[in-house]
Amino acid sequence: SDLCRGPHIPTTKHIPAFKLTRSSAAYWRGNQDNADLQRVYGTAWESTEAQDEYLELLAEAERRDHRKLGTELDLF
Repeated sequence: SDLCRGPHIPTTKHIPAFKLTRSSAAYWRGNQDNADLQRVYGTAWESTEAQDEYLELLAEAERRDHRKLGTELDLF
């Protein structure tokens, strides 16, 4: 069975802008006795402008993260 629910596109040439955002290791079905897998996360956009806007929102959210600010301001 397909591990990724659709909808799918026939080729990536229909995606004008995409960015891989992170990756992580995992075990198949969460069991360490099973095979190792690699998770890949990303986003796809209808235009580079839309992607840039989204990435700027992510960057701003990271700058405003209370965990980062709390440490920088010596609050905790």
